[in-house]
Amino acid sequence: MSRCSFSPIVTFHTTAHTKLVTEMTSSSHPWFRLLIGWCCLLSSALLIVTVYLANLHKKSDVTGNKESNTTENNGKTEQRIDFVHDPSVIDYIRLIRDKEKDWICPQPCESNLVSLENSTVIVRDSGLYYFHVQVYFQQIPQTNEVPTVTLIKNRSNVTNSRRLSEVKGNGPGSLTMIHLVKLCKGESISLNINQIKDISGNDYDTYWEIILFNNK
Repeated sequence: MSRCSFSPIVTFHTTAHTKLVTEMTSSSHPWFRLLIGWCCLLSSALLIVTVYLANLHKKSDVTGNKESNTTENNGKTEQRIDFVHDPSVIDYIRLIRDKEKDWICPQPCESNLVSLENSTVIVRDSGLYYFHVQVYFQQIPQTNEVPTVTLIKNRSNVTNSRRLSEVKGNGPGSLTMIHLVKLCKGESISLNINQIKDISGNDYDTYWEIILFNNK
């Protein structure tokens, strides 16, 4: 008797569940129609986004090709100095190495607020200065000394010598340094490079640039 009395309960729940599922999936049920409409809406949105991304990717490829062609035609030097036309830039100087392995400003040297004396940069106006340095080491001698490039603010009447930035390498190749610092009129900056006889003298892979920004 207990087994017979238990069976209708199980049968009741199974039947009720089947009936509920049948009603919910019926095409005449409002929830089912709402679900179908929602799926159609999502499919349309996905299609629109896909088409938009495809067009965007195509435009970026065209722009990238134009930029790469311009880069090849203009050369490396023009890539580096395009930003000098930015209104936020007050002054700019680019230094390369001569045959005597000294830093020089190639002619015409158009900087008005930064000067070069014995490979040392002299600041003629206070402001926010951006330094970009790249040094290419052609080979590394068999010593314990690693390639190192150090940017130094030299000693003045009111301040001591201070290291501003330093980068180290572990083999042949390029070392790049970027540093932003506020300097005062009359201060001087030097770039120290160990193993200097082993660096490249090409102006496109060994140079440093200094920009004075308009931060007033």
